[in-house]
Amino acid sequence: MTNGGVALLVQGPAGDVAEYSEGMAVVEHAVPFTSHTVVKAASVAKQFTARLALLAADDGRLDLDDELATWVPDVPSAAHVRLIELMHHTSGIRDAETMLALMGLREYDYLTRTDVVALLSRQETCMFAPGTRFSYSNSNYILLGMVVERAFDETLAEVADRLLFSPAGLSDTGVLSRPDQVVARLAHSYAEVDGMPMRADRPTTIPGGSALFTSVSDLASWHRGETRREPANPALRRLLHEPGRLADGSSTGYGAGLFVERDGGGTGWFNHAGHEQGYSAQAVWSDAGHLIVCTTNRSDTDAAHVAGAAELALRSGGTPHEALARGLRAVGSADDDVDPVDAAPKTVTEASGWLGEYRCRHLPLPLRLDLDDGALALRRGSATDLLTVDGNDFAGPGYRLTLGTGRSFTISLPRAGDLEFVRVGAEV
Repeated sequence: MTNGGVALLVQGPAGDVAEYSEGMAVVEHAVPFTSHTVVKAASVAKQFTARLALLAADDGRLDLDDELATWVPDVPSAAHVRLIELMHHTSGIRDAETMLALMGLREYDYLTRTDVVALLSRQETCMFAPGTRFSYSNSNYILLGMVVERAFDETLAEVADRLLFSPAGLSDTGVLSRPDQVVARLAHSYAEVDGMPMRADRPTTIPGGSALFTSVSDLASWHRGETRREPANPALRRLLHEPGRLADGSSTGYGAGLFVERDGGGTGWFNHAGHEQGYSAQAVWSDAGHLIVCTTNRSDTDAAHVAGAAELALRSGGTPHEALARGLRAVGSADDDVDPVDAAPKTVTEASGWLGEYRCRHLPLPLRLDLDDGALALRRGSATDLLTVDGNDFAGPGYRLTLGTGRSFTISLPRAGDLEFVRVGAEV
């Protein structure tokens, strides 16, 4: 397949390194994909946003127990959410990107942080009482990024470069300020359509939870840790390496922009992946010196799968070269985060009374239920999903739809909870 490339680096606890790259960064001009090729690393950005929040707290610019309304008064339903609950994904704020995707907007429209905040301002409640549950939500880090900017009175791109990237010598790394920004050595991303490589990248830039660009070389250098800036306050420094806690004391498994775990031998393992419009990246490391970094611009390859296969080999005692070989066997395996539903499209005679246009009070745009070739179809923006039967419900890509009484339905999403839709004209 010639629709992009991949780079993988594996380091053992003794410092021995194995690395490999293949394919193209820019197919149109036959530019090779290397360890210095820059990709959009999406949610890998969260660890940097969290670290900047901790540094702001260390400087006395903010307190992690500050309420969101102190810094961002535009989201009334989350006014009393604390900043540390944003950092640990325990706020209960719905994931804006999930809701945008439901409306058919996420992949093809130029979205800004203003659009996201406008959507969040419509939310009448959080999904749950802050601090009582863990629910991964990009909204948390978009808002936390806004807080960081206001605390430092700089853009996220400026403060991240000043405090983190430049001091660490990360010449391939930065935060996008605008979608048309020119970035040196940036790869395009690709998907294969009808046997041909097609461009998959789109002009969307929403800093805080995403908008990071970087390379395997820079991520490896950062996670080796020699030049990383950390808070001077020991309590804040511990937050870099510990998972958050819920109100009942249980662990969230997520810390300062990172998933955190301890293995049976007490070794701490840390990781975060990022997926954005054909790009993906993953960094995994341990406090014993293990390190795995993978980036790719191939839609058919999930960097988290590649790195995860290599991690399994390292944890099983394999050498970096053995782990590298195992990881490379996962190239060409992508995870679309959608569980397949083994069911045929439903004949919807009994659901025909539900056809029509629906609105949800949390979303600005309507959805529509229609029939399409004998199947129930959900039309959302320019996208159309043919729904399949899943028990007593219907299943779409990444969501479950339950028909209700009174010509309503509920869509259940992993990161946005249950959203109720009422047919236009039937609202109370």
